Amino acid sequence: MKCNLPVLLLLFLIKSLTAQNSPSTIPDSLIFKSYGYLDDKIYQYKNDSLKASPYLYAYLRKARREKNHEELVNAYQNMLHQSPMTLRLKYADSMVQTAVKSRSPELIGSAQLSKGIVYYSQKNYIKAYDYYIKANESISKTDNDYLIYKTKYHIAQIKYYLGFYDEAISLFNECVTYFKKNQARPYLNSLHSLSVCYNKIGDYSKCSETNALGLKECERLKIPEMESFFKHSEGVNQFFLNNYHTSIQLLQEVMPQLNSMTEFANESIANFYIGKNYWKLQHPAKAVPYFKKVEKTFDEKGYIRPDLREVFELMIKYYKKENNLKSQLYYIDQLLKADSILTDTNKYLMGKIHKEYDTKEILLEKEKIQQQLVKEKYYDVILISVVVVLFSAVIYGTYNHFETKKRNKIKFDLLLEKN
Repeated sequence: MKCNLPVLLLLFLIKSLTAQNSPSTIPDSLIFKSYGYLDDKIYQYKNDSLKASPYLYAYLRKARREKNHEELVNAYQNMLHQSPMTLRLKYADSMVQTAVKSRSPELIGSAQLSKGIVYYSQKNYIKAYDYYIKANESISKTDNDYLIYKTKYHIAQIKYYLGFYDEAISLFNECVTYFKKNQARPYLNSLHSLSVCYNKIGDYSKCSETNALGLKECERLKIPEMESFFKHSEGVNQFFLNNYHTSIQLLQEVMPQLNSMTEFANESIANFYIGKNYWKLQHPAKAVPYFKKVEKTFDEKGYIRPDLREVFELMIKYYKKENNLKSQLYYIDQLLKADSILTDTNKYLMGKIHKEYDTKEILLEKEKIQQQLVKEKYYDVILISVVVVLFSAVIYGTYNHFETKKRNKIKFDLLLEKN
């Protein structure tokens, strides 16, 4: 989300977070408004943090005043969404701390998931995954399907990053089916992630088909801001179909719509594939400036993934052809640095994702099956008991009938003898 918070408002946000009372500039009358009213106003001004701030702090004050943990978590979450990246982790921390006080597994899991999402947006995959697992532990104790599938979606993102594409596709398909019913934005996010996975397994026709569906659904659901993500995905896909000019056109079209603060990963990917297109078209001099933008993101944000590391290999080839030994050595060091980060991150995540998530899911499934078997056994016992009682009643009734008939015959025979 793009943010237009001025410096003074940032200071205002930080000061207000720790203050006992909100600034006097916020009308007291707002505190007596309902949470629904305040939430509607916050949503109305979601793209204008300056106008939204009185309602954000009124919501926070109201929740603090009422000592309402659930609404206080919602207040911090609203502030998180309206804040720049530098402040989001602070509000996520406040969400988790408040949720823990509530002792509600649902609230705790939701807050932990939000903190994981903040780490993921910063491309800190290790911390993101750790909080996803904590969230999954809490949310699995609830019946909140929305949170359960939201967690599945974010675990699938980690699986995609690690290259477990088939497993990610399975989870994203589940999310598409669930979110399509009543959650438009998560539904589109799941569709987009699905298209990216199809590209990675080499099913380029399925990728294009999913992107076309995504664009159609953006129009139907009136969420135009998601269109750039499907065009971005299709731009990458067209590279693999050898349609280099089409790929360049699509990726350059969406570049201005990518916020360098929040979408630096997609921006880096777009730069990489524009460069790759030019490289394939035998224009290495045009490719190099785009590769350098990928390197800049790596240096500033630490963002790298297995396919992007090729940037450094191509730069080494380029400068080798130019007989530039100094630049060759520099990019060899960059390549080694990227490999080190990828190895450390992937080794940590691969070791934990199967141990802590997949095994957990298997155990949960086992528990569900065991509970089902217990229920079935219980119902079987009841059914057998009912059958036994009914059978016993029939046997007793039949026996009683014949005994009565026998006694009546004896009485009849005695009476006949007397006569």
